[in-house]
Amino acid sequence: MPAFFNGVFGHKPTGGLVPNTGQWPEGGPGLARILTTGPLTRRAEDLMPLLRVLAGPDGQDPGCIPFELGDPASVDISELTVLDVRGNGFVETSRDLQEAQAMVARHLARRGAKVITTEIPGLEKSLDIWSSMMAAFDDGPSFSELLAYGKPFNVFEQLALWALRRSPHTLPALGLALAEKLVKSSPARMQRFIDEGLALKKEIVSRLGPKGIMLYPSYASPAPRHYEPLFPPTRWVYTAILNVLELPVTQVPLGLNARGLPVGVQVAAVHGNDHLTIAVAMELERTFGGWHPPAIERLVA
Repeated sequence: MPAFFNGVFGHKPTGGLVPNTGQWPEGGPGLARILTTGPLTRRAEDLMPLLRVLAGPDGQDPGCIPFELGDPASVDISELTVLDVRGNGFVETSRDLQEAQAMVARHLARRGAKVITTEIPGLEKSLDIWSSMMAAFDDGPSFSELLAYGKPFNVFEQLALWALRRSPHTLPALGLALAEKLVKSSPARMQRFIDEGLALKKEIVSRLGPKGIMLYPSYASPAPRHYEPLFPPTRWVYTAILNVLELPVTQVPLGLNARGLPVGVQVAAVHGNDHLTIAVAMELERTFGGWHPPAIERLVA
């Protein structure tokens, strides 16, 4: 989301490709494969060199495993299968993002790619799948324990203090701590959504194959004002679900809308095919210009 909101390129690597050593708060090995670090750049061509520098293993992060990275220059756009998935059936996306994604699909079709506009069952449960898999893979200290540095932590008390501007924690952090508590209160429900998440991963990987990419919204709307993403707290599931599925994803900027706000699209592929999503990002940058300077006069107006 930071890359999308700021109109730049961002790459979320395949789970386990980049070590999370030194991050804080640091989750266990399971979460490390989900909360993985990746480069943010103004130009698409800088993504792969930086990814090669970041890639592990580093001998410290047990969730990081060796990968052989491919070369974006070896990718032939005309040989790709493109799944054009316009939404998740749960959170509606804005017209600006729909039109930008349709523009990308048309361009890739003109370049010879096989474009299939489709839906993927299971994506409508993205929020439940994300929260359940995050809780299940949390094999280290809980988020609440990290917030309290191992001391007793009452999330409801902290929410009351936040309302009085006396809590040291942000509202999103407290919201995540509360969600963690609620999800873990029902193990059977959590396991059901974990199973559905694993089935969703298998379905997407099967449909993409070794030469497939998926176009998917980066968010439900162009960049919102501060605190707006919290109400309702569901629009960010477009990026969150691909994180827990550990797929490589490149956020591609596609210019500015009429209000001067960045629009873009996510490009995902199967595990280990980071070079495919980056190659598509480079193709789209050549065609649509990539990063655009902010239109200050339109933002002020």
